[in-house]
Amino acid sequence: MKNTSHATISRNRNCCRNIRLTILRLAANCVVLTTLATNVVAGDPRLQQLKPQGATRGQEVEVQVVAVRAGKDSLELMFSRPGIEVTELKHQEKNRYLAKLNIAEDCPLGRHPVRLRTASGLTNLLTFHVGMLPTISEVEPNNSVETAQPIEGEVTVQGTILPEDLDYFRLNLEAGDRISIEVEGLRLGRTFFDPCLLVTNASGEQVAHCDDAPLTWQDPFVTFTAAEAGEYTVQLREAAYRGNNLSTYRMHVGQFPRPSGAFPPGGKPGEKLEVTWLGTNSGMEKETIELPPAGTSGRGQATAWVFPKNEQGIAPSGVPVRIIDLPRTLEVEPNNGRKSASECEVPGVVTGIIREENDRDLFRFTAKKSAVLDIYALARSLRSPLDPVIRILAADGKRLGGNDDSEGRPDSFVRFKAPADGEYLLEVRDHLNRGGPGFVYWVEMTPPKPAVEVKVEELRRYFATTLDVPQGGLTAAMLSVSEKNRNASVDLVLKDLPPGVEAQMPALPKNLRRLPILLRAKPDAPLSGSLATFKFPEGDLQPSFNQQTWLIRGLNNRPVWSHYEDRVPVSVTKKIPFKVEIVAPQAPLVRNGSKNLKVVAVRDEGFDDSIKVHLLYNPTGVSSNRSRSILKGKTEAIIPITANNNIAVEEWPIAVLAEASIGGRIVSASEFVTLKVAEAYLNLAFPTVAVQQGEPVEYVVGVAVNTPFSNEAEATLLGLPPGVTAQPVRFSADAKELKFTVQTTPQSRVGRHRQVSCRVVITENGEPVTHNLGRGELRIDPLPKAEEKEKASQAASTPSPEKRSSS
Repeated sequence: MKNTSHATISRNRNCCRNIRLTILRLAANCVVLTTLATNVVAGDPRLQQLKPQGATRGQEVEVQVVAVRAGKDSLELMFSRPGIEVTELKHQEKNRYLAKLNIAEDCPLGRHPVRLRTASGLTNLLTFHVGMLPTISEVEPNNSVETAQPIEGEVTVQGTILPEDLDYFRLNLEAGDRISIEVEGLRLGRTFFDPCLLVTNASGEQVAHCDDAPLTWQDPFVTFTAAEAGEYTVQLREAAYRGNNLSTYRMHVGQFPRPSGAFPPGGKPGEKLEVTWLGTNSGMEKETIELPPAGTSGRGQATAWVFPKNEQGIAPSGVPVRIIDLPRTLEVEPNNGRKSASECEVPGVVTGIIREENDRDLFRFTAKKSAVLDIYALARSLRSPLDPVIRILAADGKRLGGNDDSEGRPDSFVRFKAPADGEYLLEVRDHLNRGGPGFVYWVEMTPPKPAVEVKVEELRRYFATTLDVPQGGLTAAMLSVSEKNRNASVDLVLKDLPPGVEAQMPALPKNLRRLPILLRAKPDAPLSGSLATFKFPEGDLQPSFNQQTWLIRGLNNRPVWSHYEDRVPVSVTKKIPFKVEIVAPQAPLVRNGSKNLKVVAVRDEGFDDSIKVHLLYNPTGVSSNRSRSILKGKTEAIIPITANNNIAVEEWPIAVLAEASIGGRIVSASEFVTLKVAEAYLNLAFPTVAVQQGEPVEYVVGVAVNTPFSNEAEATLLGLPPGVTAQPVRFSADAKELKFTVQTTPQSRVGRHRQVSCRVVITENGEPVTHNLGRGELRIDPLPKAEEKEKASQAASTPSPEKRSSS
């Protein structure tokens, strides 16, 4: 046996002890991380699919829910509309959940926006679709006429179009049977899907065909009457033979009415309105409908979606109808000339149909001098094929105003101010002078009315913002407030928040259009969610809310299909393992100045990951660094900010957004602190100074103090060319000038250097007030050539004749 030294034994014992300590530390860390993992769920949950994406009114249905980063304890499917009860929601495996839905007998037909609420927040929005017909699934193979899937009775078929896929279905009809077929594809909001319908008879002859329809955007519908008994084949494909797993559809087949529009396309709130349903073979001609109460949009107007119905059934999708409390004038033909113009009342509405090519409709109204009318021509927004162009004419036909497209949309708007008392004409036509029985228009003429619209700005482009507030924590967002015909401060409140949540919003000055909002949840706030509403505390005018969810984007990220929410989605989430706060500034940020904001993180034990921090918003005239982080294991970060000369001198509520990755993106916010903006404490007057290479020069800057200060300030010249130096100068508030000694070198760059400026730092309440002031010029001249320098030296040493004679 070998002899082992005491030193070796000691080293081995120490090694074993270190190994045991390391194991204990790792075990302790595992305990901490396990505890952390049980209290924090993955962030940024995403709802990917609902399968099926629709169901029948009055039935119970099981829906497969696919969601990522949602956790096993997803809490709720939050529907925006009534009529759907979630009786069960449970996790199955990985990213899959099972939901059991009870669809009420009176559930509103059409789209039902839905989000999944998880312990870490709300997901993105998808839509679930409710119809009247029994639902069946597409059965493959059905990609040829021979393998066409038979359809019996009235049904909704749910299926998928793959690349170069054609789905065939077979109908057995009697002569005289009237059939409607409508496809929901693009409107399901899953992908850029352009379905196309073709119906043929037993001989293979085309009976009906549709690619796009104005009423249903890029989705098709057809109606036809069987000329003879026999088999009819329905072919459904993607218009360009594309497709993928996301190209799902709901194809409704039945005898239901399917008008393409309504006339008149609007009425008063609560009115029982007799409408004529438009469209060839629509299945019905007239129906008396009861319009809902007025909406809450800014001008007191709304658009309702009315589902045509008769004894044969109900249309799968609605027809838009405008609601406004104004007198209505229907066109009376002929009215395509000045003398035959239809008389109308203003304020009021005129409506009609451009029935043929080169048709135009004119209406005559009277107005007092200086009377102002806002004239909105609606057609495409009511799903009419008309592209309206409006003109305002004097009684003699002279053009006084007009418009084609407005706000990037085919509908038109013009504000008209009457130049004198008298009669005026409104002309409506199509942009390409087209016409037809469905070319309906609706023109509203009203005095300007105040309107306020609120939106929550996107934190990430193309993703609608949800307000997810952690227990005992905060979240924040920016509101965009647009006003029409109103110039006043905006004081908003947010109603219908989840229990234990409160919102804080400063009043919005009338010259600003962006407003920060801060939400905080109590530590014991229950995990819950709601759809909140923005309100004004008083007054008849109430803001509208119109939040876009980008469901499908096309080329160059153009919106192809979107959903617009009228309420704000808010949720309370589990506590997160950190908080951030801004150390409140004790000194102002001055115009043309800069400042460092300190952000401090309070971390839970076991959480030491990096936290990205940036200002929620930059006050007007302020720039800030948006790429700062509180590094792993650290508790502080600095955010530099600068102000230009145009920033408003006032107090700004600022906050920081903090983002960490905990199995996904987690966002929190700090409390508001006040950033005071002040005028520069002093002004400087800069000279233009010349100096030769290698020589020193005195650079004197004039000082005019605007705000007295007690401590000495320090001034530093900036913008000097490379190699040129000047020592900082300290001065007091009674100084009239600053004298800098500028030292050049023989190699200093020759020329005019016009970017000379000065950084002045004044200490106030223990913090620097940093100014970046002025622009001056330093001209550096070259050294004289050697021979010229020698001649100059000799000339200087040779006495003049006068001096020689005197000597």
